[in-house]
Amino acid sequence: MIYEFKFPDVGEGVHEGKILQLLFKPGDKIEAGDILAEVETDKVVAEIPSPKDGILKKYGAKEEDTIEVGSVLAYIEISDEEAEKKTQPIEETGSVVGELQGPGDTVLPVSTEGLSDEEGMNQPAKILATPVARKFAADHGIDLSKVKGTGPGGRILKSDLIHFGEDHQFSTSQVTALPKAADKGISPLPAGKTQTIEFSQMRKTIAENMEKSQTIPAFIVQDYTVIDELAAYRTELKEQMDRRISFQPFFMKALAVAVQKYPTLNATFDENKKEVTVHSDVNIGMAVQTDEGLMVPVLKQVQNKSIRQINDEMLTLIDAAKNRTIQLDDLRGGTISITNYGSFGGVYGRAMILPPQVAILGFGRIHQTAVVKNGQVVPGTILPVSMSCDHRVVDGAPAASFLTYFLQLLGNIKHLLIEL
Repeated sequence: MIYEFKFPDVGEGVHEGKILQLLFKPGDKIEAGDILAEVETDKVVAEIPSPKDGILKKYGAKEEDTIEVGSVLAYIEISDEEAEKKTQPIEETGSVVGELQGPGDTVLPVSTEGLSDEEGMNQPAKILATPVARKFAADHGIDLSKVKGTGPGGRILKSDLIHFGEDHQFSTSQVTALPKAADKGISPLPAGKTQTIEFSQMRKTIAENMEKSQTIPAFIVQDYTVIDELAAYRTELKEQMDRRISFQPFFMKALAVAVQKYPTLNATFDENKKEVTVHSDVNIGMAVQTDEGLMVPVLKQVQNKSIRQINDEMLTLIDAAKNRTIQLDDLRGGTISITNYGSFGGVYGRAMILPPQVAILGFGRIHQTAVVKNGQVVPGTILPVSMSCDHRVVDGAPAASFLTYFLQLLGNIKHLLIEL
């Protein structure tokens, strides 16, 4: 009978792959576990093994073709006896099924193609391990079922086996053969008490956003300005106002003015459509450190608000974020962001862009240092600024021009007030 072997779901959200190489010819005899094809997905290059013994009649696609999950990869002529056999999990045979070419670890899940639902349900539980780990375990006689994996989805990594060998009693020959973690450049786990901390949902969201941010081809522009006038003006306002006013409302107002002149910075980028949306409203996300992690409340339509209004709304949003009473709508709709890491220390830094935004400004520690004014070295109050930009949308020259203009507004408070 003819067994239709369909391209299996290799996991990790992969729906299709490109066939790089077909390793057998029609008429060749194949055995279960033989590699039929090498398929490149957006994450790995996977070796696809045959689940059955038989004769390859033909492939369902050619080299360089794109094949979708569920499409027939190969037609295999199998015996009646083979047809009655249950397809055993490839992971437990020790076969290499997912050779990675690049960072990360993955394995090809068990294929249940050709089996009834009942047969599929009765299969033994899978042991997830990387191909390198499987070969390593086979070479050293390690039972994978006794090893706890630390990779994605609990997959067993080679480093898990090395630590397992160091932590358990093997025979003298096995201990000698087994490489030490230090020999492989792997840092052993520290001695003493440890604590495992599970990510909260908020921490998971932060991690996901930062992973997305890390994929952005970003560049950084850094500069500083002397804000003596702004510092003096803020001191005057503190004496006149019934509520504390910080530097940040001035930063936000200057930012709203500057993006009117350089609107590409106040934009969002759709990766799928490769489209940029430039926004007329300046909705500034501001990074706020809370006990649970970083939150980014959004102050909307900053271009239409006074310094006093910005200050009051900013303080309200910060309190709501720290007390976990903030509304979901107050965390959405940002068009550009700022982060004030200088309040915790640090002069310059690399702020992480919050996609789909294309820019973020980081403010360093405001401090006094020697500056030159009118040919004289005098003390001056310095504001350092680092700006990260998505290079797919923003080029270096306009970004530098924008930052220069922004700092001019803050360095000359009268200029900023005229522009309001």
